[in-house]
Amino acid sequence: MFKMALPIVVLIFFAGCAAYHGEEGTLDQAPIYEITQIGEGYYRVTEGTGMFENADIGSRKIGRVKAGEIVQVVDMAGAFAQIKHSDNAGWVLSDELEDTEAKSVVRTVGEIKVKASADIRSNDIAMLESGRLVTIKKRQGSWVYIKISENRGWIMAGVLEALGVTRQYSSPRVADDGLYWKVLKKSNLRSSPNVVSEILRLMPAGSSVRYISAEGDWIHVEYDGTVGYVHEDLVGPGGNTDW
Repeated sequence: MFKMALPIVVLIFFAGCAAYHGEEGTLDQAPIYEITQIGEGYYRVTEGTGMFENADIGSRKIGRVKAGEIVQVVDMAGAFAQIKHSDNAGWVLSDELEDTEAKSVVRTVGEIKVKASADIRSNDIAMLESGRLVTIKKRQGSWVYIKISENRGWIMAGVLEALGVTRQYSSPRVADDGLYWKVLKKSNLRSSPNVVSEILRLMPAGSSVRYISAEGDWIHVEYDGTVGYVHEDLVGPGGNTDW
């Protein structure tokens, strides 16, 4: 009787092991996104990546950022970072970003031609749009040698501004109570002026918010009865007062 039961026990044991490893194989196939602890600031993209409309890998892809690009992180949501790249804003996985030396990063003012050498007569090698973040590698007179993604070139220093410079808006930044601003990109309304505070509401692009005050890089606003904070790069003057 024992000899007859032994093969059955062995078969059950191996069947159980196969089922266990089969389940493990299924679990191993699920994507796991590591949450990288980063905050507001300027970062370098480690490899080319898609930029998504929402903090979801399944959402619509609205652009692409090249490896080596400098981007500004304006918000966080789980494993995703909301970045400002030129005039666009979208979401990327935060583990695709790395720290950069902010003091060497500057912003372009207006469209700029990148030259092959520090000479106005040299060949144009690229055209940069306004608001592009670039890294300064060295200086030569009134010219600076910059890095853009994996490329390098020369531009006039006078067409750059340091980070942290307050931009001039068409309407006064410190505004009277009741001035309405427009949400430029889908944005989180947060309880405090930082990327780790509670998300109160999600504001669609084109929404109007009532300006209250400015605190550093954040704007204190009221949206549809809820008061909170949004990063200044995601809103601007000119909202419609009709809710």
